[in-house]
Amino acid sequence: MLLLTHYDGPIFSSDDEIPTGLELIGKALEQKSEGDNVFPRNKIFFSSILRISIGAMFLTCLFFVVIQESNVLDIFFDMVALEFVESIDDVIFNLCRRGFFSRRMKVAANQENVLHCSSSHGARRIRKWSKRFIRGMYFLTAIVLLSCLTYITIEQTRGAYGCRSLLVNLGDGLWENAWVQLDKQCSVDADCNNSNQRCYREKKEAFCYENRLLIYSHFNGYYNHVGMKGERPSYEEMNKESGDPFKTTEPAEIMYCREIESWVFRHPKIRSSLDIGEEHECNWLLRSDETDDFDLVELSTTENWFLWKGEIKQDYKIKVRCAEVSNCWAEGIFVSHI
Repeated sequence: MLLLTHYDGPIFSSDDEIPTGLELIGKALEQKSEGDNVFPRNKIFFSSILRISIGAMFLTCLFFVVIQESNVLDIFFDMVALEFVESIDDVIFNLCRRGFFSRRMKVAANQENVLHCSSSHGARRIRKWSKRFIRGMYFLTAIVLLSCLTYITIEQTRGAYGCRSLLVNLGDGLWENAWVQLDKQCSVDADCNNSNQRCYREKKEAFCYENRLLIYSHFNGYYNHVGMKGERPSYEEMNKESGDPFKTTEPAEIMYCREIESWVFRHPKIRSSLDIGEEHECNWLLRSDETDDFDLVELSTTENWFLWKGEIKQDYKIKVRCAEVSNCWAEGIFVSHI
């Protein structure tokens, strides 16, 4: 037999909604096969569908909580909030059972309605298929949720849910002795034009590098998503006059450096040092704290960055936000690239 009464259990009971609703529908079908009309089927179906809907909405909300939050503690607090909202009807029902509203509601809430399950061949057959259907629903729900999670995870690694373009302000930082690569190739330091230049070999080619003043604000502007590095989006500097990719100038880059597990600002023609063993990982000029965050925009507002100016300057602030090309023209932030 099955008690057709409200569940009186612990607050965390949302996982009961869908199987209980499906089971009640199965029992109502058993009742119909036996010609027993003690309980109106329409009411059983309606209440069961509402119960299943509550369970489905709870699982959907829980799914979105899991894919949106960045740490386990936030997921836990969000689950507690969802459980509280879902359990409000349990609280109201228990108050009715204790007579806080009216005597009539107390009697109705404490009344137990028992549906006796038949042992006939037809009823057993419906019960058998009902259990199979419930198991199938569980597997189907698991497959759907796992498929969605897999798809979202793959798309996230491709940068589908991040900003496609950024407005970047690197602040007013300066570095007086930055090593900037020139176009002239060399074999030794003497091949370079003056004593302020040094020959540096990277991989198969060697180029002259010159000491220059690096003004970080010259790299402010529009950065476009160009690919993935370190399983996170990589952004390249765009032309400040047209908003298009540079044709001859080498652009700066903002990327995730897996060696130090940080977001970094770098330029392929600017090195932090020409001494072997002293250059920075990923040759960074500006870096964040260690993080596994995908959202560079949020990271720029909540974390302190480290600036290289011959030595590390801590607690450096930058500003990064999502942008469209049209917004860039409206704000007039593009200036000539120096």
